[in-house]
Amino acid sequence: MHTSVNVVVVGAGAAGLAAAAQFNELGLSCQVIEAQNRVGGRVRTLFHGNGRAVDLGAQMINADMRSVLDLARTGSLHCSVVPNSGQDLCVIANKVFPRDEFIDHDTVDMVLEARLDRVYGPSSDVRFFDCLTTWFRTVGFRKPFRTQQNSRDASVLRMSVADVLRMLPLSTHDKQLARTQFCEQYGVAAECLNALAVKQAFQSYQSDRPDLEFHFPEGMEKITDQLAGQLSFPPKLNARVERVSCVGQRVEVVTGADIWLCDFVVIAVPPPAASKISFVIEESKALRDLLGSFQPGSVIKTTLEFRSAFWRLHGWSGRISFTDPMGLEVVDTSFDDSSPPRLTAFLGGPKAAEWASLNSDHRIAKLLDLLALALGDEARTPKSFEEALWVEGSVCGGGYNSSVRVEGVHNAAQKLREWTGRVRFAGAELDTAFAGYVEGAIRNGRAVAAEIAHTLHANGKPHLAHER
Repeated sequence: MHTSVNVVVVGAGAAGLAAAAQFNELGLSCQVIEAQNRVGGRVRTLFHGNGRAVDLGAQMINADMRSVLDLARTGSLHCSVVPNSGQDLCVIANKVFPRDEFIDHDTVDMVLEARLDRVYGPSSDVRFFDCLTTWFRTVGFRKPFRTQQNSRDASVLRMSVADVLRMLPLSTHDKQLARTQFCEQYGVAAECLNALAVKQAFQSYQSDRPDLEFHFPEGMEKITDQLAGQLSFPPKLNARVERVSCVGQRVEVVTGADIWLCDFVVIAVPPPAASKISFVIEESKALRDLLGSFQPGSVIKTTLEFRSAFWRLHGWSGRISFTDPMGLEVVDTSFDDSSPPRLTAFLGGPKAAEWASLNSDHRIAKLLDLLALALGDEARTPKSFEEALWVEGSVCGGGYNSSVRVEGVHNAAQKLREWTGRVRFAGAELDTAFAGYVEGAIRNGRAVAAEIAHTLHANGKPHLAHER
């Protein structure tokens, strides 16, 4: 069956839904095609019969994420403040420490955003903040980024976050905590992360506010529902795209059962998922190299409800960083209502992939043992729990966000964002202000749609209904 529209959007996550809604608003016909049996992508909320919601996927926003907040306002959603009072903890070698004795999360991010314009030597005081700015000002990081004419340049562009961490005059424990942060955030080990790509991703966070500031008691899925409600045509579900081909002046999108003809196609799935599509277009090899530069992550997210927020009685915030297993971070995700208090554990990286092979009871037992080590035996008795496995091999391509592998093209996200022609790309990874967040996905999807719509209208392209 052949169906003709102005635009086909591949992927019904936040980016794809935002792009499709924008096309509809701008007077163009658009069909969304989704491989899963639901919309939302990496946004997924479990709704209990008692009205309570648990976000299994993306959850947090801050006050600068205006696109999400506007949709929340339209849907009359309540923004609940994420608890953030009390002492943060970390567990290193089975010992519990106050987190403020070591390098904090914000400082790690700031270090990665340091400018590359000067070279400094190590500071004699490894605790002094200025020494941290040497992260990306170390010998070998000045000239290589200005020229790409020798082998040394290539080695720098292939540096991993682990390589850069080894250069820093920090304590072993500081480095372990930084590694666990990257492991949880990206779902892969620091050895696998391209350092320059990570720095560029951090620079895209255009906010002075923390990312864990607000969440929705009704669930983040209400945000993507708002976008889906703006579509003229329902998404085509359970339809995995196999091939995208340029045929004359149009694009052919082939699924197992249908063929769609369109003027433009927007690939709004994570790059690892997009790499499984066969592209028959100009510069298809260059495109394969860019998509192949990304790697999927692995994340297990577990939300536990308790009868009381016992950790607060001890003056603890509920935020815990573990170095063993590497990549485990815990956050208090309670709401400012009468619902039971919650802790959410995020395990990212190789340990998440390893734990995913265990049965659920075994995973929960291991997690509760770790929580009890940090918070005491009260942590062993949650009222309930919900877990979600976002691991490599899933339709979404893995956990939360994909990242650029060490040997990949370090600016692959920028190159995909700037890809021209009748095949375009959109997604959270490609945004210039909030890369990796639902806000970024919505912003980027809308931006790509506006650009395509401008081109079609400028060329006098008529609106196409679903022509069969």
